[in-house]
Amino acid sequence: MQHPTLTRLTITAAFLAAIACIPTAVFAQTTLVPLSVTASVAPFNSNVGTIENLTLGITPATSASTAFPYAPGNQFVAGIGFVALYGTAMGTITYTFVDPVSISGMLVWNAYFDFELDHSIRDAQLIFRDEDNAVIVTYMLTMPQASTAITTGHAADLPAEVQGVKQVDIVINTLWGGNDISLRRIAFVSAGKNVGIGGYDLPEQVTAYPNPAVDRLTIPVEGITAVRMTDATGRVVPVQVDHFRDRVELHWSQLTPGVYHLLINAENGTMVSRVLVGDRP
Repeated sequence: MQHPTLTRLTITAAFLAAIACIPTAVFAQTTLVPLSVTASVAPFNSNVGTIENLTLGITPATSASTAFPYAPGNQFVAGIGFVALYGTAMGTITYTFVDPVSISGMLVWNAYFDFELDHSIRDAQLIFRDEDNAVIVTYMLTMPQASTAITTGHAADLPAEVQGVKQVDIVINTLWGGNDISLRRIAFVSAGKNVGIGGYDLPEQVTAYPNPAVDRLTIPVEGITAVRMTDATGRVVPVQVDHFRDRVELHWSQLTPGVYHLLINAENGTMVSRVLVGDRP
């Protein structure tokens, strides 16, 4: 798979100082599901080509090898992706997350139609912002032109994992020759999760049980002060939380089967866990 080239890099001094103090750890890569995606430009077709399409089918298991098809010819197809208003070749797409996350790379499925591959993104600026909307770091990214022979994603690894990201602005500067922005999907990936700077600690991974779970879950950690359970879209789901000296137990009566994430605050730091919720027997 061809990787895009990171052509220019700007890193703030505060960011460099912060990551120098963060301990290293090994995490499996996870695709981040945002709270929302918005755009500074209107869609070409508001019925089927909305900006929200860029996150359809994106789950924590999505990777660069995941395929999203092109729309054939000049036919708009619901759910395929986003095309900007005619003649709009520049604009900003903004991804916002529920909680601060760490981001190690970006996945892009370029171009909407299979006959307008030159409308795919070429140069874009990535602006990573914290909870106060302050800029953490800025990267310039050059993407390869889309190809109908490749329906999988193009992956761009960042030089360093960006910590404490609440929002990412994707400022599109140039296309490969077309006159309006055309995309099927965009996603961000993390080698950690919910990692921050300025008050956020690098989380440890915790094994909660049983996993898969049906209607209850035990987190075997002492000194837990708070637990949040989020679904694949990043939304907090309602669960009953019972605290004990050496553990916390979660109970629920109605959760849609699927993958959930736990953000656990304890006296000695922040931890995360990934849980599969199954059907009731």
